[in-house]
Amino acid sequence: KEQELGKIKDQIRQIQVVMNTDKKSEDYALSIVRKNIAATWVASIRGMIHSYPEEGVLWGKLDKECKDSGIMIRTESPAMAIYYGIDENKDMLDIEVQFPLDKEYSAKGEMIIFQIPEREVASVVFKGSYSQITSINTVVAEWLENNYLEINGQSFSIYHNSPGNCLDDRAFVTELCFPIKDKK
Repeated sequence: KEQELGKIKDQIRQIQVVMNTDKKSEDYALSIVRKNIAATWVASIRGMIHSYPEEGVLWGKLDKECKDSGIMIRTESPAMAIYYGIDENKDMLDIEVQFPLDKEYSAKGEMIIFQIPEREVASVVFKGSYSQITSINTVVAEWLENNYLEINGQSFSIYHNSPGNCLDDRAFVTELCFPIKDKK
C-alpha cells in the first residue's frame, strides 16, 4: 500500500508542476512511468528538415520505400520519430522516422533496416497538440531529477494517433519516451 500511495503522490506532484508551468494544463494530465520497451525491427529514414511540419516529407519517403520494397509495416504498432537536435549552421532539424516491422528485411535507397534493442524509458502519454511538448519536457526533467534518474540516449516519440491517421490535433495521442538509467 505504501508503494501505491507513493505512486499517487508522485502523480499529484507531476500534475502540480504542469499546472504551475503551463496555463493550458487543464487540457491534459500527465502520468510518467518507468517501463521497458521491447526490442523491435524498424525501417528508418533520417534527414534534415527546416521545421517540424516537414516531418511528413520523411514519412512519405519511408512509406514509399517500404511499399516499393514489399516491406510489411506492423500496423498494430505505432510509428516513432527520434529527434537528434538542431544544426544551427544550417538552421535545420535532424530527425529520424521509423516504422515497426515484423521481421528483418533487405533495405534499399535511403531506408535502413535495423533492430532497436530493448530499453528502459521514462514514458509520458499525452493527448492534444504537439505545442505541449516543451512544457511536458520540463515536467519530465523534474521527475527524472526527483527519481535519481538520468537520460541515457536520444528521446523519441511514439505516435498512437497522429496526422497520419487523424486530422484534429486535439485527438492526437503521443507517447514521449526518454531512455534512462539510475544516477551514480
